[in-house]
Amino acid sequence: MKKGKLVAKKGSRTPNGREKKLEVHCGKKGQGKLVGSVNYWPWSPKSVSGAFNLAEEIAARAGLELEDFD
Repeated sequence: MKKGKLVAKKGSRTPNGREKKLEVHCGKKGQGKLVGSVNYWPWSPKSVSGAFNLAEEIAARAGLELEDFD
């Protein structure tokens, strides 16, 4: 199984400007590709939990095993 990585984008442009974006990447840094992304509200525990669950599902569908998130 290939390795995937979760990346939390800070200050990313989202429709309302207050959301954060969580991205799933695969491949080496600078040579990899974006597999999928999820927007979430960082002040809502339910939204954060849902975003991480969705990111795990995206990775599973792409056949990726996620590394530990910092």
